[in-house]
Amino acid sequence: MKPKQCTKCGMCEPDVTFHKNQSRCTLCRAEYSIEYRRKNKIRIARQQAEYQKKNSDAVSDAYVKRLLLTQLCITVAEVTPKMIEIKRKQILLHREFKKIKNHLRERTE
Repeated sequence: MKPKQCTKCGMCEPDVTFHKNQSRCTLCRAEYSIEYRRKNKIRIARQQAEYQKKNSDAVSDAYVKRLLLTQLCITVAEVTPKMIEIKRKQILLHREFKKIKNHLRERTE
């Protein structure tokens, strides 16, 4: 492995201490990430909330199957499309209930 020089700290490190196509070593990259998240905390939180709001209704078959398998201790062969449909409805109802509950909690504060 040939050494590569970090553009921030200037240290020569082996290739393995760099992420693919990155010019900073993993330590400098970690420092940068921490600082970026600290400076952009509100923006990141807003983006995450927007993403969650936009994708809250997305419940994939794989996710539902995994829940069914772990909660009911059944095999993959025993999972039917009807079970997936019912579990998906249960998940969405639970999420809607949480939204209403949180909304009511915010109104009382």
